[in-house]
Amino acid sequence: MFFSDIGNYSTKKILILNIIFSFLYLGFLVIGPISVLCLKYQIVEQIPTSMKLTGIGLILFVAVGLYAYLYIKKLIRKLPEIKLNQQRIKFTLEMILDCFPVGLFLLAIAMTKDNVNKAFETVSYCSLFVLAAQIIDGLFLKYLSAEKSMRNKAVELIEIDVRKNNLLNKGAKK
Repeated sequence: MFFSDIGNYSTKKILILNIIFSFLYLGFLVIGPISVLCLKYQIVEQIPTSMKLTGIGLILFVAVGLYAYLYIKKLIRKLPEIKLNQQRIKFTLEMILDCFPVGLFLLAIAMTKDNVNKAFETVSYCSLFVLAAQIIDGLFLKYLSAEKSMRNKAVELIEIDVRKNNLLNKGAKK
């Protein structure tokens, strides 16, 4: 969307843009929500020293889980859906994965029902960070990824042509 002439960008420029937007994506997707959780629930400040690792461990677990969730979702999106069995597998996995966040949300709300306002504010801020990350992914990272894939495909096609010419030249010499 913002890359009007991305096909003519140098490989270095695409790499730099990919790194920049990946860091922004990671910041909004993981670091922002973790910061909100730390501030709202004072996970780091008011926990005894022996318990700090538990709070940080929980944050790391959530961060890794969120990253894994999005990575698995991208992998499932790439699954083929030509045959009926392929569609059944792909659509079932997508459905299960789509239900997972709602289930976790309900579990989190049930665990914090005594303090609903704080939970609502926390979820609101975290949701804004996740939405910002999704916008960065949709407006920038997907375009960069598609360009990288096309360039890899172009290199593959060049190699196929080289091998095709080698086979034709060998056949002409015999």
